[in-house]
Amino acid sequence: MTTPDLTRNDFGADKRTGEVWRLDCGQCKKRTNHKVLRSVTHDWETIDIVGRADYTIVRCMGCEQVSYCTRSSNSEDTNPYNGESEINTIQYPEGSIEHNSISLPYATPFEIRNAYNETSKALSLQVNTLGAIGTRLIVELICKAEGGKGRILSDRIESLLSQGVINQDVADTIHCVRFFGNDAVHEYKVKNQELNTAWDTVNMLISYIYGSRDSKEFLMTASREAKLAASRAKKSGT
Repeated sequence: MTTPDLTRNDFGADKRTGEVWRLDCGQCKKRTNHKVLRSVTHDWETIDIVGRADYTIVRCMGCEQVSYCTRSSNSEDTNPYNGESEINTIQYPEGSIEHNSISLPYATPFEIRNAYNETSKALSLQVNTLGAIGTRLIVELICKAEGGKGRILSDRIESLLSQGVINQDVADTIHCVRFFGNDAVHEYKVKNQELNTAWDTVNMLISYIYGSRDSKEFLMTASREAKLAASRAKKSGT
């Protein structure tokens, strides 16, 4: 949009056409090469800011799905650690990445189920910082739901250990997720490998606590039904 303080406001066609970009593909469920089919580039400047936006139609070079993509940057959006420009990317339809997720056990509490689904969505869209925060939140909610006591998360994890809800190996693994979540929240540092490990740990924890309850409930239900069937058979004389 043109504003009075722009000192440059140029549009150019097909400056990016023919280039190959690495983008997320919603069909392939992974990052793939995309060829730019058509593009319009908007170069703009103010007195103290320089920016560019590329509006493009791209096609996945794997499945050939066509999508819309905008990539933009300006001299104000730079990485504070390396000074490089941050490129903001918007795709439609949204690309997504496959990641390990589980079918939540029936016994999983609603709040944990809701946080799990939202975090899974963030991870599929590679919103990794939110994914990391969500991963830690799930651990917090599990500790709360299972009666973990203490002022801070580490105390609540140890409380679950002392109550026999989890064993020592599980507690040690959960502490690793806690440390990872701290880094994501306070230092804005998220490494993909560590995030994948933390997410796998959450999957393990949910299955460990709530999957076993599903099994117990199934056995109890089956036992009750078997007793009822035997009682009915006895009454009918069969």
